[in-house]
Amino acid sequence: MSEPSSSQVHEAPPQAPAHEGSLPRQPLEFRDSEDSLDIDSERSFDVDGEGYASACEEHEDESADVAASPVTSPRGIPTALPPLSNVHISSSDTVPPARPMFRDVDNRVSTVATNVPRQASCSTFFLGEESQTWIEVNWMGEPLGLELQRFKARDASTVDIVWREGSVGLTFGIEQATRQVVVKRSSRNERDVYPGYILFAANGQPVMESNFDATMQVLKAGHDAGRSQLLQFKPPPASPLVKAVDPRSVLGHAGVDHSYELKTINGIQTRYLSLEQISITMRNAVKPCVLHFALSDDAEELQRLQNAAITSNRYANATTLAATAVFAAVCI
Repeated sequence: MSEPSSSQVHEAPPQAPAHEGSLPRQPLEFRDSEDSLDIDSERSFDVDGEGYASACEEHEDESADVAASPVTSPRGIPTALPPLSNVHISSSDTVPPARPMFRDVDNRVSTVATNVPRQASCSTFFLGEESQTWIEVNWMGEPLGLELQRFKARDASTVDIVWREGSVGLTFGIEQATRQVVVKRSSRNERDVYPGYILFAANGQPVMESNFDATMQVLKAGHDAGRSQLLQFKPPPASPLVKAVDPRSVLGHAGVDHSYELKTINGIQTRYLSLEQISITMRNAVKPCVLHFALSDDAEELQRLQNAAITSNRYANATTLAATAVFAAVCI
C-alpha cells in the first residue's frame, strides 16, 4: 500500500449543524425590559462580603439564563433577527431607547443625595384641647430669633439644717450640667428643703462633686459620734424663660411663646446653667439639636408682674418693678 504524498489533503465532507433537523424549531421569546427592571430593582442585598458574593452569583445566573435563551445559537452567539419588511415607522413616531435587562451589582446600591436642605421639625404634647404642656424642636442650626430671660428668685436666702439625731431625710445627687450636689428626694417633716436645692457647704466647708463622697463619710462619722452636723443649702435658680421668639422661625410655628421655659438642650438640663452658658451650649451643640420647651409657672408670674407694670398708674415704680423681675436676658 502506497503512502499518500505530503501534497495530498483529505477533507472531511461538510456536516450539517447539529441543530438542523435534530432540534424542533422553537418560537422566538421576547421579554419586556420594564418588567425585568422592576424585578431587578426589588432585589436588595447587604454590602458586606457574603451578601455581595450572593448578589454576584444571582447576577451570573441571570446571565446564564439569557445565554440559554432561544434567540441564541448553540455556541452562545446571538442570532440576528430577520428584518420586519411590512412594518412602516413614520418619522413622527418616537422610538424609546433600549433599556438594559439588568444592571451591574455595584449600581444597585442607592446613593444618598448630598446637599439636601436641612429643615427643623417639632412635636408637641397637649394636656387638653388647647394647652400644649411641652414642645420639642429638632433644631438644625438656623436662626431662631429666641430671647431668653431669667426670673429673680423670690427667696434667695440660704437654708441651714442642723443634723443632730435620726436621719436627715435627704437624698443627694450630682447635677448633670454644672456637677453641683443637689437634693433629689426629701422625706423631711420640716418644709425647709425641697428637691432641686443645692448643698453648697457642710460644717463650713464647700461641697462639690470631687469631695462629695468624703464629705458624706465625715458627716456620718461625726453624727455617729454624737456631734451636730451643719448642712447649708440654697434654692435652685429660676428656669430660663422665653422672652421673645421670631414668629417666622420654627419655634414660632411650633407655638413657643413667652409662657414657655427652655428645659433641656440635647437632654442637658438648663435650669442650673447661666444664660450665657445656655447660649454657648446651644451654639456648640451637635446638630440636629433637640430643644425641649415646657409651660412654666414662673413665666405666668413674670407676665403678671409685667402686666401690672404696664397698667399701673405709677409709671416710675411700675418700670422699676418690671426691671427688677428680670435677672438677665440673652438672645440666640
